[in-house]
Amino acid sequence: MKKKIIFIQYLKFLDFHYERYEIAYLKKFFQVEIHDLSYIFNKKSHQNYNYIRQKHKVLKFYDLNSWSKKIDKDHKVFRENLFLFSEGSPLNFKLLLFCIYFLRKNINFAFLQLAALPRLNIYRDYSFKENLYYKIHRIFMRNRHVFYDFRVSIISRLIKFISLIYPPKIIFTNGKIDLNILKKNFPKTKIISLNSWDCSKIFIKKKVDYTIGRKFGVYLTPCSNKSAGDSSAYGYKRLEDVKKVFRYVNFGLNKIEKKYKTKIIIALHPRGEENIKRFKNLGNRETFKYKTMELIKNSEFVITHGSIATAYAVLFYKPILFISTKENNQNLFFIRFNKKMAEFFQAKFIDINDFRNIEVPDKISISKKSKRKYNYFKNNYLLSNSFKKTPNYLIIKKILNNF
Repeated sequence: MKKKIIFIQYLKFLDFHYERYEIAYLKKFFQVEIHDLSYIFNKKSHQNYNYIRQKHKVLKFYDLNSWSKKIDKDHKVFRENLFLFSEGSPLNFKLLLFCIYFLRKNINFAFLQLAALPRLNIYRDYSFKENLYYKIHRIFMRNRHVFYDFRVSIISRLIKFISLIYPPKIIFTNGKIDLNILKKNFPKTKIISLNSWDCSKIFIKKKVDYTIGRKFGVYLTPCSNKSAGDSSAYGYKRLEDVKKVFRYVNFGLNKIEKKYKTKIIIALHPRGEENIKRFKNLGNRETFKYKTMELIKNSEFVITHGSIATAYAVLFYKPILFISTKENNQNLFFIRFNKKMAEFFQAKFIDINDFRNIEVPDKISISKKSKRKYNYFKNNYLLSNSFKKTPNYLIIKKILNNF
């Protein structure tokens, strides 16, 4: 009998996730099933992604009792050969209770806690007054987000406490940064360092030759005109007006193109609408979806607001320009984190509303300091501690087969 993996997703499971978690490859060795619990977590989140087509089979659950019965049924059949893979911690207390229920039944529970961005202190280098204003601003402008973060923090602490009695069988992390911390916090759990999903993808697709026949820079969009963003997924409203963001961005991209005499094309976010060939709000520029890795590899430089796809720029040693707009200033966390990202990678941060008054290097390139930061991030965050240059699905296969 093949072992069975059930991927548990608290946010809506998209085709992007199917590829990200290498499910097609895992299916060569295991029975794999996907359980989408997004309707239970946040009904609006579930509905807000209906504009994206889904070609892969996903089991959607609309109440926790039916989901629990399905897990119990599979457990009776597969016993120790059943593995529940959960992306992060449960996102509310009801989901936590069912997680505890499965842990108590001694079902093989595996948490996927793979970080894609550096750990940054967004309070450092700001005055007490500035940090106080930041916190007050978030309470009034992002109160649902603040409450969500507080709730998840409590849930994470509860899982740590519960794991002393009912530990998860495996926690998959990536790189070295969290490895020792997790080993200390979960002494009874097997902690495995994978590669970041983006890094693993490169090891699968070793030949990456997608190009458009000329030199170009890539702008990584955080969203599109009608797409649901992170705020929608987690149940709170996006503060920025997307059309205003793109109006400012388009102005900045025009200036950057002129400065570097290089065309800029658009790498659309995986949650963007399908079949956008030309992005009207961004100067009718060529737009590609699901080609971010390939485009970054063949680009001259990368422009971003702090996307997790920044990892590809690091892996392929591409210069990065971090940008923000006046409209982004409504989201202070976004601005602070973006600036800290630029500082971390020793890259340029540009407020594109004030582009004329900012000194931009005549030639965009990676400095020696930036390269050292790239290597640090790659070796400590992106690469597996034990399985170098190995796709994650092969690492998972090895771990589960030896379980």
